[in-house]
Amino acid sequence: MQRPKVVVENPVAAKASRRSLTVDKSDLEWAAGEGLISQPQAGALWDALQARHAERPQFDLAHLFWYAGAILVLIAMGWFGAEMGSRFGAPAVLATSVAYSAAFLFGGARLWFGQNLKVPGGLLVTLAVTMVPVAFGSLAETLGYPLSTYMSYHSFQFLLEGVTVASALVALRFFKFPFLTAPIAASLWLMSLTAVDFLFQGQGSFFGLWNQQLTVTLLFGLGITFIGLLVDGKREGDYSFWLYLFGVSAFWFSLSLMDSGNELGKAVYALVNVALMFTSVLLSRRVFLVYGSLGVLYYVGHLMYTLFAGSMLFPLFLTFFGVGIIWAGVKYHKNQAAIDGFVLSLVPASLRNRLPGRD
Repeated sequence: MQRPKVVVENPVAAKASRRSLTVDKSDLEWAAGEGLISQPQAGALWDALQARHAERPQFDLAHLFWYAGAILVLIAMGWFGAEMGSRFGAPAVLATSVAYSAAFLFGGARLWFGQNLKVPGGLLVTLAVTMVPVAFGSLAETLGYPLSTYMSYHSFQFLLEGVTVASALVALRFFKFPFLTAPIAASLWLMSLTAVDFLFQGQGSFFGLWNQQLTVTLLFGLGITFIGLLVDGKREGDYSFWLYLFGVSAFWFSLSLMDSGNELGKAVYALVNVALMFTSVLLSRRVFLVYGSLGVLYYVGHLMYTLFAGSMLFPLFLTFFGVGIIWAGVKYHKNQAAIDGFVLSLVPASLRNRLPGRD
């Protein structure tokens, strides 16, 4: 059986680099065996670390099952609600969504408070929140406000999206579960798109305003990322993980889908992605590194294809480029502390001391 692991910061690494390493229980047992700490201290430290990291985003098998199950339930609810609506009308959807929401809220509270299972309990509460806009929409239709008509009204769209944000904020008041920021972020993004549609109404359809939608999504992503920076390390639970994920994803995809125009625009795109990689070192957040490296790889691939278009040398150079990336990864792995420390040394000390150091 694979031993549970937690990730903790490494205080021995270079002071500026704030690196992290993975420690499992055998490491603490080894430290006790070496006389560095006592056996009771090793056990107490392990229990404390497990409790501290229990709510942080992880990618072990249990968390995979929990999040995958929640996604499947969400899909099933949408499917079942559509079937209920087509066969029995809005009142049936209203009753079903309220029953779903109540059941998820009850089950989530039992897991959260009764069994201290924060992640599955929080996911059930999140599912309960996602039922609120469904219940609100079906209630409106039951009262004689058909969605086929009123969904074209911007005020109704704002109301529906605002109800979702409000319900998630209420849930956050009682359940400090960072993933509850997901319906909030999604609803705020939809509200921003609704605002664009309202401001540019009469000038085209939703897809006719594609560039405006991308611009708003890009600015929205920057805003969410900035909020993630403000709360990073300042609240119980890693809210910044999800805020960074939503914000950087919205920013990067909208930027990548925009028409960069000439080669200068593509070069600026590459520089932005280099800045994301630099930000990854500053904030110790891998999401910036992932998206930044994807953008840089895309730009380098574009350059290689442009230079060797129609040439049999292109796959050869592509092979060398791939090997070079692997070599660069090996070098970075061996010298990560020194490289990160050098990058951070370029930042003024007053700003460097303000940077969050969690990963």
